[in-house]
Amino acid sequence: MKGTTIYAKNSGVEIKAATAVKTEDNGAVRKEGRIQMRFFTFGNGTAKSLRFILTVFEALGLYLTIYGVVKNGGNKSLIHKFKKDGNEVKTYLTVEKWQNGDKSGYALVLSRGDDKVNVPVSESDLLYIAELLKALSVVQSWSSYKNVDGTEAGEDTISADELPASHSELAEAATDTESAPSPMEKSIGSGDSITGKIKSVRKDRKGFCIGDTWYKVDDNTELGIDLNDARGTEVAVYYAPSNGDNANPMALRVVAAA
Repeated sequence: MKGTTIYAKNSGVEIKAATAVKTEDNGAVRKEGRIQMRFFTFGNGTAKSLRFILTVFEALGLYLTIYGVVKNGGNKSLIHKFKKDGNEVKTYLTVEKWQNGDKSGYALVLSRGDDKVNVPVSESDLLYIAELLKALSVVQSWSSYKNVDGTEAGEDTISADELPASHSELAEAATDTESAPSPMEKSIGSGDSITGKIKSVRKDRKGFCIGDTWYKVDDNTELGIDLNDARGTEVAVYYAPSNGDNANPMALRVVAAA
């Protein structure tokens, strides 16, 4: 399996994809993607190796933590806990920006009990690690399933009522996103009319469009046509003074064009 290793003088960190295998209560096997960070030392006659396994969510969180430390300084730690021989063991993965006089730098530190591996890194290396973690958080986000008999689990069947609307239905639904159609933009007086074909009708039948102008249908609207099947219908829209407070400057009367 491929991986990336960042080296310091006597230490390093290896980052690569990993897999967690889980057995469900019904015996089915599920595999989930993980990201492994292995911290190690070399030279000086000693060698240490400590692993830290991240979920895809933790990997993305660590990406954000790294950028936060680079921007604001200080240090942040991600803590894992597990039981060993009845005792709780904590592992700390720390991202830090250190300052010593006029010098500063960055480090990734993994510590567990008395064991500690410090990997000094440049800012560019640290940001590269962040981007790698972000990318792996997406690549490793998939899970695979096997049945109790060891065969690959098939895809779930989706019922028709769970499917998204068709393209044409989505196009019509897009007109529903307007909270209220725009009022008539042209200047017409009481008794005047506009004639044209209805281009679109809102699904809730609370408005229709002629050309680029929307007309609101409300309690003051007198409809002489059925909006349920009005697309393409040539209509005449008459305006009369409105008594109500609505989006139309005047009440509408809509009839089929002569």
